[in-house]
Amino acid sequence: MADDGRLLPPADRIQPLDTLPVPDWAEAEGWARQVLGWLTEHILTAAVAWQVIIAGAAWLVATVLAKLLRHPAERLVVRLKRIRPLQRLAWTLTKQLRLLIFVLLISFAGRAIVVFAPVDYARALGVLSSLLTAWIVIRVATSILRTRLARRGVSVVVWTVAALDITGLYGAAVTVLDAIAIQAGEFRLSALLFVQATLWLGVLLWAATLLVKVVDRRLQTVTDLSPSARVLIGKLLRFGLIALAVVMALTAVGVDMTALAVFSGALGLGIGIGLQRVVANLLSGVFLLMDRSVKPGDVIEVEGTFGWVVSMQARFVSLVTRDRKEILIPNEDFITNRVVNWSHTDNYVRLEVPFSVTYDADPHRVRALAVEAAAKPGRVVEKPAPVCHLTAFGDDGLEFILRFWIEDAPGGVVNVTGQVLLAVWDAFKAEGIQVPYPHRDIKLREPVRVVMEPADTAGTQHGS
Repeated sequence: MADDGRLLPPADRIQPLDTLPVPDWAEAEGWARQVLGWLTEHILTAAVAWQVIIAGAAWLVATVLAKLLRHPAERLVVRLKRIRPLQRLAWTLTKQLRLLIFVLLISFAGRAIVVFAPVDYARALGVLSSLLTAWIVIRVATSILRTRLARRGVSVVVWTVAALDITGLYGAAVTVLDAIAIQAGEFRLSALLFVQATLWLGVLLWAATLLVKVVDRRLQTVTDLSPSARVLIGKLLRFGLIALAVVMALTAVGVDMTALAVFSGALGLGIGIGLQRVVANLLSGVFLLMDRSVKPGDVIEVEGTFGWVVSMQARFVSLVTRDRKEILIPNEDFITNRVVNWSHTDNYVRLEVPFSVTYDADPHRVRALAVEAAAKPGRVVEKPAPVCHLTAFGDDGLEFILRFWIEDAPGGVVNVTGQVLLAVWDAFKAEGIQVPYPHRDIKLREPVRVVMEPADTAGTQHGS
């Protein structure tokens, strides 16, 4: 400790100032001079300045011309609605109208400069024209993709590779990416390998998805296959093509699959434990398609939810209710819960309507009127014929149950039940048969004296 109270390190750990490393300012200065020299020779020149001015003027002219030509171009695109592919191509070019005009202007300016001036005065314009032309061509080519995110993602990736090749930096970029690597035993994972695997995987997955969609459309036209068989074939094909795409992508970049066997096994075990519900839903979907207990077009009821099965996906079943709400039910619920399928084997469904009448009604006449009324709605079938039974002598009246059959359960059961009830009501009304309502008779064991008190006249007089 010093005299002033400060803590000092031990004497043996104090490093003399003359032994500290001195920065190599000469090397840094030399590197800075090289960078400045390259900028002065290639960028900070009169030729580049003139090209920047020409490009700026061309951009202003392209902006004005694009504003003048945009509305006529859009009207022309609308007229091409009968030719969808051509209209989509024209619409993409219309969106890039200013950039397209700009490329034409700088290309013409570059060719004109070469005639009257050295090539250096047009080299930057040529590189810029090549880069923008590549971008326009890529945007037009990717217009066939349906989603906006896919179009932009593919365009940026492909244009980046094209830009590196145009500027002559492709080889240097490959060398840098390959130098950034992680070594794990004999397996070496570099940034270049990761980028290549990602690109291969994206292309192969896109091709697999496109092939699955084509096969699905073809399967929908095969009438010999049931709806559940079509969905099952489509799912198996999708899983198989995705697995094949992953294997092909890893093989294409030179990854040894045998070296990943142990790792993939451990990864599969971890995924299986962490994603038990997801795997259960996937397997449940396959079982549903194989036993055909639920298929597209069926009318089902799950835990009080009634609706039509419109599609069966990998993890869930899409159910549309009568009020057009789409409910996504996990496949596992169809395996573990009770499911009512109104159209599993056939569309014939028996419905029951309980009702009661007063005790002064003739039960034989009531049964005949109820059967006759149940046959009036058009959706009620003649065979089996409606039947009506007396079930109990209730507290308020005679209790009956009316049973009838329909053959179009997908058309709904509540509406036809309401029609039958209205027909029964009209028949009972015409015959004077009454429907009882709850009432109670109170009997007192001892007489009760009721005293009527006179009105409060004193209060009235006081108020007056």
